[in-house]
Amino acid sequence: RSVSAARDVIAGTAAASSSSSERVGEGGGIDLVVGFSWGGGVGCWLLESGAWAGPTILLAPTVCAMASASRRALPRFDASRRRGGENGDETTVDVFHPTVDPFCPSRQVPYLRERGAEVHVVRDSHVLVGMHTWEQIKRSFEKLLEIPIDASA
Repeated sequence: RSVSAARDVIAGTAAASSSSSERVGEGGGIDLVVGFSWGGGVGCWLLESGAWAGPTILLAPTVCAMASASRRALPRFDASRRRGGENGDETTVDVFHPTVDPFCPSRQVPYLRERGAEVHVVRDSHVLVGMHTWEQIKRSFEKLLEIPIDASA
């Protein structure tokens, strides 16, 4: 009985998080959505709902754990939507997936790639503390926000 109640709480919290996130985007003016851990899972459902289709960075998203715990289907979003402009052939969703992470199983990698996301598998833990990881995340921000890269930095 307590397991069922816990699943209901997780499902309700996931739904409420997604709903709240959808309202945040209503005002416009958002250039990029970043979701870490639970927020990365919420970001996947936000993409599925169509409330957000812009540049997105998901850091160690716990989407499979959230779906399993709440008995929800994995979100079916299409990250392969293309943007206009200079980088028109690039995906709008970058995912940083750590290799040493009990919350992000490796089966998420093909699932996210099938959705059209660019998945960066990094040798890091769930909290993504490695300098090499942060360099890749920085480049992702620059790419998705179309910030000119300063070679001298």
